[in-house]
Parts: sequence; structure tokens; C-alpha cells
Amino acid sequence: MIDVKAFRQDPDAFRRALARRGDPSVDHAIEALAGLDRTWRGLVSQVEALKAQRNAATEEVAKRKRAKEPADTLMAELKESGDRVKALDVDLRVVEGQLQDLALSIPNPPHPSAPDGDATGNRIVRTWGAPATFSFPAKPHWELGAALGLFDLARGAKITGSGFPLFTGVGARLVRSLANFMLDL
Repeated sequence: MIDVKAFRQDPDAFRRALARRGDPSVDHAIEALAGLDRTWRGLVSQVEALKAQRNAATEEVAKRKRAKEPADTLMAELKESGDRVKALDVDLRVVEGQLQDLALSIPNPPHPSAPDGDATGNRIVRTWGAPATFSFPAKPHWELGAALGLFDLARGAKITGSGFPLFTGVGARLVRSLANFMLDL
């Protein structure tokens, strides 16, 4: 996920770095992120200005009440201002959610040492040992884990909304044991 604060400080650096990936759809997402960020900052400044006005008006109401003067018009303005702040807070939460979702969908900028383009441009830096050979077709780990009852990918995706597995039975015990081992280590 892109750090929106870092993006805000230098959006052109993010554009240049992500352009190295060779994916034209990223440029559109960066523009959308910049627009949503501007909208979010505008809403935040409106909310803060309204809250500052409400604080000043609240002090004025307190002064008038101490002086036994009528403050009905200010009270009505405070109520109206409070309703406006509540409405803006709802808009702010919606924009924050959209901003978060969009930031999650944009890939991280590649490291400067990474080659330009997609994964086909990657190079092997070093290898160790020979790859294992089997007399049968090898299965991927997600098929083996599901067949052994170590995890359930479908339930994990349903719970978290992403590709995290739900470890079950012996798989859950294994993950917990590894965590305990690393904590002890």
C-alpha cells in the first residue's frame, strides 16, 4: 500500500517510479489518488474551520448567558453548524474509505535497483543447490495445504476480504508453534 503522506510530499517521484513498471493503468490511479487526497484535505479544512467557529460561538453564548443577554440566534447557528459538521464528517469518512481503497490498489514503487518493466525483466542474482525433481507432477502449496486440512483459503478470503488463509487444525497449531518459537528465539 502506498503511504499517502509520502505520496503527498512528492507525487511526481511516485509517478516516475511507478512508470518504470510499464503499466499505463497506474498513471490513472495516481491521478485519482491525487484528486481524492485534495478532496479529503479540503473536507478536513472545512470541518476544522467549522469546529473553530463553533468553539468561538460557544464562548460567545457563554458570555451572553453570564451577562443575562439573549443568545437564541447564536444557539440556532450552533445547531446548524453542528448539523453541517456531522454531514461533512460523513462525507469525510466516505472519502477516507475511497482513498484507502485506492491506495491499497496501487502497487508500491519498485526499488531503484529493480529492472524496468514487469516480472519478466527480473534476473537471477544467485542460486544454491539444484532444484528438486520428482517422479510425479508437483502440486502447489495451496493445493497441498487444503488437501491436508492445514488451511481454508475460501473461508479466509470471506473473513478478511483478501487472500489470507484461515489456518485450521494442525495448520493453526503449526503457525502458533512457529510464532512461539520465534518469540522464544
